[in-house]
Amino acid sequence: MIKEDFFPNNIVMGYSQIKDGPMQDMKNKKEFIKDIFSENGLIVNPTPVHGSDVLPVKNKRFDNQTEGDSIITTEKGVILSMAMADCFPIYFYDPVNKAIGLTHGGWKGLLKGIIENTVIQMKYNFNTNPEDLMVYIGPGICSKCFEVKKDAPEYFANPYSEIRMGIGDEKGKWFGNLSVEIYKRLLSIGCRKFESSGECTCCKEGVFSKTKKYYSFRRDKDYNRNLAFIGIK
Repeated sequence: MIKEDFFPNNIVMGYSQIKDGPMQDMKNKKEFIKDIFSENGLIVNPTPVHGSDVLPVKNKRFDNQTEGDSIITTEKGVILSMAMADCFPIYFYDPVNKAIGLTHGGWKGLLKGIIENTVIQMKYNFNTNPEDLMVYIGPGICSKCFEVKKDAPEYFANPYSEIRMGIGDEKGKWFGNLSVEIYKRLLSIGCRKFESSGECTCCKEGVFSKTKKYYSFRRDKDYNRNLAFIGIK
């Protein structure tokens, strides 16, 4: 998935597919990004840990052994990237201050405030106004596939969360709607310009494909990963 009509032409962003190969290996990541991002830039690739830490990238320096679930920068030639499967990649662009961000949107990180922290850190580091931010939500697990444990209400018991109970054949099961969680949190922090791919990484037959398009931990029970990336030309 390469999104070309939401952000301006100087922003290169996208999300790998199964046809591009698994992206947990750094060599594969570099080869994949090199084919798309023609400039030889710094590839930033922290390890997501389902937390709330936001990592600013400055002076083209970054230790890829660093753990964190969101990365932000204003530097050209820096490619922000993270490997994930089922969690939502959330892309940020501030057209006023020419800043970008990439967030790993898993349910634990969302409930810990990773979206809010990303916007706060962009404001602190780059003087970003949330109302100026353009946000794109990439493929992630849909509410039909995201079954959660029966104690989920304990985790999701806050004003922004949504859990729906299954009906029919799914009676008695609980499902989480992470898309709604993301929308609510973006709105709560003042973001108004956002769009979603609407694709599910887990569905065997999605809206856009009748075959498996993305790696999914929930579906395949393995550790193959997709790669989200964004950079400024």
